[in-house]
Amino acid sequence: MSVPVLICPISFSPTQAQIGAARRAYLAWYGALLELRSTFQAHQNLSRWKVTPAMPVMRPWKKEGARRS
Repeated sequence: MSVPVLICPISFSPTQAQIGAARRAYLAWYGALLELRSTFQAHQNLSRWKVTPAMPVMRPWKKEGARRS
């Protein structure tokens, strides 16, 4: 038995304000994560976990080596 596939193409185009808000929210999350990492490294009282210097990319929307014009 075959069933026809019915689709409705959708495109999403965020505004510059929405993109800026999303980037600011990401940077706030990144800053909080950095603060937690620094706090855990300074106190060194985690017995079951190891805190490494690894962090996610700070600005994933920027391409490596790209210059802003």
